[in-house]
Amino acid sequence: GTGIGADLKHVLASFPLWILGVTYMSVKFVRYSILFWLPFYMSTQLGYSDKEAGLTSMVFGLAGMGGAIFAGVVSDNYYAGRRAPIVVIMLTLLAGACLLYVPMSHMGRMENIVAISLIGVLLFGPDSVVSGVAAVDFGRAESAALATGFVNGLGSIGAALSGIATGWISDAYGWNAVFVLFSPMLLLASALMVTLWRATPQEN
Repeated sequence: GTGIGADLKHVLASFPLWILGVTYMSVKFVRYSILFWLPFYMSTQLGYSDKEAGLTSMVFGLAGMGGAIFAGVVSDNYYAGRRAPIVVIMLTLLAGACLLYVPMSHMGRMENIVAISLIGVLLFGPDSVVSGVAAVDFGRAESAALATGFVNGLGSIGAALSGIATGWISDAYGWNAVFVLFSPMLLLASALMVTLWRATPQEN
């Protein structure tokens, strides 16, 4: 059938889209936690001035742009349009990068910038692939926009939770606990994406 009802039914019944949506919840939780709390972390934990913290935090987004381009190029050219492999690889590496961040950030300014850049590259790559091209791939041509909205909508739940959870965890257990928490979340997302490792848009 055609129409909104049929498109919605296709989206809600799509295993790949649910996998992408739940994965994106984890990715967006981590992304927004870092985006909103990183300057605060640097000023309170590393002794940076507000200006220094703001400027240093910009590296996260700037490096992330490169990660988004890298992930798209690799998935197009080296995995024949399969989106899951690059997402799995980058999320797994990101889980490790998050564990390294707190100790590296205390080593010095340059080490902090390197650690933030690494997280930015490894995070924005999967973020852009999962919320964009992968959602379109599995949404079919006629329901691509609906599929993208569905995946991004689930991701927004992670974003909404991040502000509350990150503040509470950092107060109760310290900042190291926040970055340690990111790792199992990202590894779970990576494990979910493994189920789509061989999936191509044509199979959906």
